[in-house]
Amino acid sequence: MTMRQRTKRDHIAAVGLAVSAADKAYQVGGPRSIALSSALQSVWRDVHAGQHHAINLPDIVNFEYGRYLLTGEPGNLY
Repeated sequence: MTMRQRTKRDHIAAVGLAVSAADKAYQVGGPRSIALSSALQSVWRDVHAGQHHAINLPDIVNFEYGRYLLTGEPGNLY
């Protein structure tokens, strides 16, 4: 159970890092990054869309992880 809870927490951290990396690449790409033909635009859009999936909501996951650390109860998260 401990590994499962940590994995959820680490998943949220990985998503945050992926979004941050996509944002930086998009900024470095300059004005052409916004073009529909740009791979950077596609990656940026996809990463941000994935960040909003229900499994990637840090407030919920971090709350559940904190509750697990304090009480030992796994909670009701997926």
